Amino acid sequence: MSLDIEKESLEAHVDLCSERYKRMEEKLDNLDSRITGIESVLVDIRDSISSDKANRSKQMMTIGMAVIGGLISAVGFLTYQLIINS
Repeated sequence: MSLDIEKESLEAHVDLCSERYKRMEEKLDNLDSRITGIESVLVDIRDSISSDKANRSKQMMTIGMAVIGGLISAVGFLTYQLIINS
């Protein structure tokens, strides 16, 4: 029905196109705001992953140093016991 009105009246066509463009612009603005929100969430996730990776690296270094320290202490103690018992 609106197509018939548009065919007969240029003013009606212009008004309908104006409404269509307004709705399309509203939808694009809504989409833009949603994408901006998603982008900020992705940045937060990226920062969180980076922070977790750095913390995990520090944790692994601490554990490694503790194991190496324990092994060095054990070797030192065994060497000391070998020297004393010889």
